[in-house]
Amino acid sequence: GGDHSITFANVRAFAKKYKNIGMIHFDTHADCAPQGLTGYKYDHGAHIRRIMEMGCLKGKNYTLVGPRGYWPGRDLYKWMSDQDFQWFTMLDVEELGIDMIAKEIADRANDGTDAVYLSWDIDSFDPAYAPGTGTPEIGGLSTMWMLELLENLQGINWIGMDCVEVNPAYDHGQITALAAATFVWQYLSMIVTKK
Repeated sequence: GGDHSITFANVRAFAKKYKNIGMIHFDTHADCAPQGLTGYKYDHGAHIRRIMEMGCLKGKNYTLVGPRGYWPGRDLYKWMSDQDFQWFTMLDVEELGIDMIAKEIADRANDGTDAVYLSWDIDSFDPAYAPGTGTPEIGGLSTMWMLELLENLQGINWIGMDCVEVNPAYDHGQITALAAATFVWQYLSMIVTKK
């Protein structure tokens, strides 16, 4: 549940074994700034760009689900497009539905990859479902949507995951902690079921 910059370290470790990694990323923000939001190269706003620079992730194997709000802006979306990234804003999620998005992100993540990494920033949820984060943004995913989506992602060759940016200081009645724990439990259940 820590800072999203841990995704870079996790993927870097997996890249020692897997040459081509796919990634599915749920987040309010794109997290691929040149220097990050704090100005540091490896902060939580720049980890996707750092992973791309390692060469283990191709843009065609990456999908972001849930961006909304003030960031990213036009320049960063242009960079993402130039990398062949796919993203589904929350308006896309509403219009296209779970089944279509799940199929698209699974197909992209699996296309020519050895395995797939899943990164879930808790701020991808609407604050009504997960208030305990430092960067809440209204209009996000519901916890029911998350459960249905994971059900649709059963056939992926997962190598690992993270669930990040949970901040207990902002949580109320452990709503956010419960959402994060349920997500992790659902992910582990997918792994066990597949084996």
